[in-house]
Amino acid sequence: MLREGDYCLFEGFVLNGCFKIYYLNENGSEQTLYFAVAGWWITDIDSLINHVPSILNIEALEDSEVLMISKKIRNACMKPCRR
Repeated sequence: MLREGDYCLFEGFVLNGCFKIYYLNENGSEQTLYFAVAGWWITDIDSLINHVPSILNIEALEDSEVLMISKKIRNACMKPCRR
C-alpha cells in the first residue's frame, strides 16, 4: 500500500483486515510501529502533509478493505476548519 521512498498521497480508514506499519532501521531490520485493524486510520502523515518521501511501509497482512481519501479531497475537507 505504501513503500519507503514513495510519496504518501492518501489517508486510509480500515473497514476490515489488518495492516502492519513499519520502517527499516539503520541495520535493515523491520521496526513495527503498530498494527491497524478495522476502525483505525493508516497513513504517513509527515509524507502526506509535507510532501516528503515516506520513511514508512504500510503492508496488508490479509485481505482487507480500506476507504481511501486523497490528499486533494482531504485538503478540501479541512479548508473550512482552518482559521
